[in-house]
Amino acid sequence: SMTDHVLIERRGERLAITMNRPERRNAITVAMYAALADAIESAATDDEVRVITLEGAGVDFTGGNDLADFMKEMPQNGQTDIPVWRLLRALARNEVPLVAAVHGNAVGIGTTMLFHCDLVVAEEGTRFVMPFTDLGLVPEAASSLILPRLAGRREAAKYLLLGEPFG
Repeated sequence: SMTDHVLIERRGERLAITMNRPERRNAITVAMYAALADAIESAATDDEVRVITLEGAGVDFTGGNDLADFMKEMPQNGQTDIPVWRLLRALARNEVPLVAAVHGNAVGIGTTMLFHCDLVVAEEGTRFVMPFTDLGLVPEAASSLILPRLAGRREAAKYLLLGEPFG
C-alpha cells in the first residue's frame, strides 16, 4: 500500500488490519482510506482468508478523519471515486466475517465504520462519539439508517443529533 500508517498482516487464515498512526491518534488520511479499502477488497478474492480483524495502535482506535489532510486532498472536478467512499463500499460489500477490536476513542467514522462490522469487541471505557452536527456535517456510512435499527430511534437521535459520547 502507499502508506505505512496501515499495517496489513496475514496470520494464518486471518487478515489483520491495524491503523498505525498512534502519534496522531490514528486520524485517518486519504492514503489510509485507500489502504484500508485495498485490504478489505483483497479479502474478497482470497479464499484462504476466513476472518478480517480491524484495530488501532496506541491509545485510541481512531480519532476519525484527518480533516486537514481531507481538505488538502479534496476530489478534483467531478472525481467520484474518493478513497473514503471506496472504504465504505468495501465494508458494505464485504462478505468475509469482520471483527473490530476497539479501545480508547472511536470518533466519527471510527464509530460509523463499526456499524458495518459483524462483531465489535470494545474494551471497558471505550468512548464512541459521532460529532457530525458540531462539525456541520451529515452523518456518513448510512449511520442515520443503521443506528436507529441497532439502538432504537431515540438513542440514535441522542447520539447523532446531540453528538453525546457513549460507552
